[in-house]
Parts: sequence; C-alpha cells; structure tokens
Amino acid sequence: MVNYPNKIIMQVNIALLTVTDTRTIENDKSGEILVKKISDQKHNLIDRKIVKDDKKEIKKIILDWTKKDKIDVIITTGGTGLTGRDITPEVLEEIAEKKIPGFGELFRQLSYKTIGTSTLQSRACAILKNGKYIFALPGSSGGVTDAWDMILKYQLDINHKPCNFVELLPRLKEKYMKLNAVRAMLITSLIIIILYIMGLFLPIIKNTKESKFENFNNFEYIV
Repeated sequence: MVNYPNKIIMQVNIALLTVTDTRTIENDKSGEILVKKISDQKHNLIDRKIVKDDKKEIKKIILDWTKKDKIDVIITTGGTGLTGRDITPEVLEEIAEKKIPGFGELFRQLSYKTIGTSTLQSRACAILKNGKYIFALPGSSGGVTDAWDMILKYQLDINHKPCNFVELLPRLKEKYMKLNAVRAMLITSLIIIILYIMGLFLPIIKNTKESKFENFNNFEYIV
C-alpha cells in the first residue's frame, strides 16, 4: 500500500493469462493493453502466460495461480466467444466457488454502447476461487479495453465508492480461516486425548515391566 496526498494506492497483485491458438507474447495486443493498464494503475503484474485453447492446460495454470498467496487477481483474455474452441467460461464454471454474475451482465451492458447487439456473443464472466478474483475477458483489444476502463479500473481501486472489490480481499478467505480454526481445534483435541490415554497406560506398562523384572530376578535366584 502506497500513500499519496488525499489518496491511498492499494497495489493489487495480478496474474494475466492469454488464451489463444494463434498469438504469441510478441503479438498479443490485448495482453499488452492490459499490461500497460495494470502498470498505469500502479498494480503489480506478478505473472503472465499464454496458453492454447486447451481446457486441461487453462485449468492447470489458473488453479496453480489460485494457490499462490502473492496473487490477488487473475485476468484471462480470450476464449469467451461462441465457437467450439472457446472454453474459458467452462473452465471457470468448473472451478468456481462463487460466481460474480453482475460482472458479465455489466460488461455486456456497457459493451452494447460500443458494438451494439454483437455484445450478445461475449460470455465474459467472473468468479471467486480460493480467495482470488478471476475475470474472463474477451480476446479483442476493444473488449479488454472496455472491461478495464469501465469496470476493473474502478473496482480494483481501493478509493472507489461506495464499494469496490479490493476492500473485500481480506474477507474472501473467511471460510478457509474458519476451516483452519476448526482443523486446529480438532488436532489439539486429538493430541490431548492421546496424551490422556498415554497417561492412563504408562503406569500400567511401567508396573508390568517392573513385575517382569522382579520375576526374572527371582528366577535367577532360584536357579
């Protein structure tokens, strides 16, 4: 977090994934637009990858990123259309813990002003997974520009009122915090029970050993 006069800059850590069968890092125009916009807003680009429209590979990369504490937000671009190779929304559907339906709804509403009814072909969407925001944006330069300039620019700004995504980041893992607390309590209880049982049986074991030792001594004496 960086303090500026009359403004707080909360630097969000972002991972960027371009889903495409044709582009590379060198000609990934939509990805480059997002890289610049992320930098302009003083956020941190933690990782960037390009992957083919392969469900297994897309899922693997996203799930790996959701396990990294240093990543807050995952943005994908591409694969949100209607063709047979467009599968990004299906991947998010499979891994979603919670959906953010308002993101896709708002994106299409705003995009309508730019491309009219063609916005119906976009399946842009957003979910929550393991305390991370995951946004699936179109692969077009216009689509990522609209999504960032009209939605993400504001929702990833801690100063945006009346509310924003950033201020919720510390609370997104509340479920996991509760589960960890329950798990810790169960482990502690188990240890206490084990120690209690050991406390009951140790004297018996000790007496048994002493008894065997006495019997052995008596046997030697008799012999």
